[in-house]
Amino acid sequence: MYDLIYLDTTHGYYDTLNELKNIYYKLNTNQVLCGHDYNSQGVSSAINDLFQYPDIEIYLDGSWSIIKNNRLILKK
Repeated sequence: MYDLIYLDTTHGYYDTLNELKNIYYKLNTNQVLCGHDYNSQGVSSAINDLFQYPDIEIYLDGSWSIIKNNRLILKK
């Protein structure tokens, strides 16, 4: 189990979606899942399809972060 996971993924939708599902369960509660390339269509679509906004923090440089807490539920 991890306290921080930084995802540097391909920009493909299905690769990103599968990676997010796999690493989500390896993250401790109240810890951070983050990455970059949110400005990529495949990455942003996978994140938005899996998590609910406003649980996703998006930054000007294309980075993103999500805190895994008790109210965060995967949509898929």
